[in-house]
Amino acid sequence: MLDLEYEKITLLITREISGEISEEELLELGEWRRKEDANNSLYLKLKNSQNLKSWIVKREEVSIEAGWSKVYSDIKKRSRTIILRTISRIAAILILPLFIGGVAYFYFDSQIAKNKINQQQYAQIKPGSSKATLTLCDGRNVFLDSINMLSLTEIDGTEIEKIQGEISYRKSEELSIKKPVYNIINVPVGGEYRLTLSDGTKVYLNSMTSLKYPVQFGPGKREVELVGEAYFEVVKNAAKPFVVNTNEMKVEVLGTSFNVNAYEDSKNTVTTLVEGRVKLSHSLNLAEEQILNPNEQGVMDNLSGKIVLSNVDVSNYISWKDGQLVFYDMPLEEIMTQLTRWYSAKVFYMNPEVKDLRFSGSLDKYDEIEKFIDIIKATNQVNVRVNDNTIVFANK
Repeated sequence: MLDLEYEKITLLITREISGEISEEELLELGEWRRKEDANNSLYLKLKNSQNLKSWIVKREEVSIEAGWSKVYSDIKKRSRTIILRTISRIAAILILPLFIGGVAYFYFDSQIAKNKINQQQYAQIKPGSSKATLTLCDGRNVFLDSINMLSLTEIDGTEIEKIQGEISYRKSEELSIKKPVYNIINVPVGGEYRLTLSDGTKVYLNSMTSLKYPVQFGPGKREVELVGEAYFEVVKNAAKPFVVNTNEMKVEVLGTSFNVNAYEDSKNTVTTLVEGRVKLSHSLNLAEEQILNPNEQGVMDNLSGKIVLSNVDVSNYISWKDGQLVFYDMPLEEIMTQLTRWYSAKVFYMNPEVKDLRFSGSLDKYDEIEKFIDIIKATNQVNVRVNDNTIVFANK
């Protein structure tokens, strides 16, 4: 019974040291400390023990078995009869510190071992980074990342410069040709990229996105072709409207900031307006034209061409460009579709109905996906496990 009491007090002390103790447990520990002066003295000695501090700092380097061997060895050297006879003096001064030291050491090492298992479990699932492939007019492919600098010249004399994860275009007067010169930038799974077009328009490209554009805009409309998702900050030019063409939708603006989500595996094309005004239309049905105002979103059904407008919190739909992934009352399947474009993970649903469970939350894009999984687990709505790079969801 005595060992059980020691073990319980040991656990309370170690939980307090690790910051995991509850209010109820803290009261229980306080009562034990006040019960006898020797108890409080022992508590203070343990908290200030250089050995315990050393265990906490070096726990990854020490063997759990060796720690327990030392505890048991020291205990066995003393007569159990003597210990029981003089429990208030010897136990408080010697045995309990050893026991608590051993259990505290075991407790901390168990936590570290658990963390190591989690790290290994999620080792194959990594967040994305700044990367893309630029296809030049002559068909050459140039790999773009966030590190190396790069300077190129297209056949019409346009200078292409790459600095810190962004490319920009600058017109040169030395050469010119009448035929438009196009570049294509492709962002893979787990990638993102930024570019500044020749008119100064800034484009933020999400993962699994392709953008085709002229290196120099001609005298008419400024037109680009998008597959995937991009955020545009368009330089105003009333004489040259800026047009984003997707497979199904045409977005036309003069000068504004907006987001277009037009992934090929989606049944909708979604445009979210931050500022300015845009005109939406189906690429084959101009009669379905709609005008979008700030803080509005246009969702077009790719099959019917029907466009539905609604007021939204635009920050939920553009946060990805600023390093945040935000989900508001979103089905699990839709959340995981977005996450697997960015993280090197696959998803498997043991039960189809879990796809429709809805969650809200946010995640730093550069955090490990483990944080998101922990949030989902904490809701207690679904079982989650990770096999290699596959996240498996099942009914609770």
